[in-house]
Amino acid sequence: MHYPTLFDDAEQIRIRLAQCEFPGGIFSMDLGSREAAFSFLQQVKIAHNAVSLGGVETLACHPKTTTHSGLTPEEVALAGIADGWFASRSA
Repeated sequence: MHYPTLFDDAEQIRIRLAQCEFPGGIFSMDLGSREAAFSFLQQVKIAHNAVSLGGVETLACHPKTTTHSGLTPEEVALAGIADGWFASRSA
């Protein structure tokens, strides 16, 4: 699980507390494989499977094939984006 307040580093925690009142509604999770991520996204009932609808809808997507699809394989690896990731933003 990747969430804005799940830091291990004391400096990251200090910066977050100094700059943010609330962590927001974005999270991501690695489900282990691309197939598992897409299977999960196909079964989601509340979130729209989309990158951005320009509104306030709750969204979910597969970052490697959507939001980060323009990156080179090296950039994807450097960013740590796994095949099994899905990401969600709640309104």
